[in-house]
Amino acid sequence: MSARDQIVLFAEMIFTVFLIYVSVTFFMVGDRLLIFGKILADLAPVVAMGAILFIKTRLNKYMKRRMELRTGRKFDEINLNLSYYHRTMSDFFLFILPMTVLLIAIWSKLDVATDDIVQAAAVFLIFYFWQYIIFKHRSD
Repeated sequence: MSARDQIVLFAEMIFTVFLIYVSVTFFMVGDRLLIFGKILADLAPVVAMGAILFIKTRLNKYMKRRMELRTGRKFDEINLNLSYYHRTMSDFFLFILPMTVLLIAIWSKLDVATDDIVQAAAVFLIFYFWQYIIFKHRSD
């Protein structure tokens, strides 16, 4: 390990210790443990989805390794044969998912707020860019 790497690791350690010190001082000494508990409760779904994502990526890696051992070939890409039916279904879900987000907001609070519209727009944009990435590599 070079001297530059050691300096970077030391600076990272100092930053981490400082961040822990500030957090402990802010929450414990400042008598804000209820806020800390609320932050932890709000992060629980994010942690659960992160755990599911981690398990899924490990499973994909295992399946790839198993397929390589079974066939004796290296798999670097997956070839999909998508038809226009798949494109149409993808377009259908592209527009249904944001509407579903808005319908959930309407059913739960009987009105649509700005954050609900932002969430629906985020779902639409993420799905649109994913669809663009998948369907731009078509070979005619």
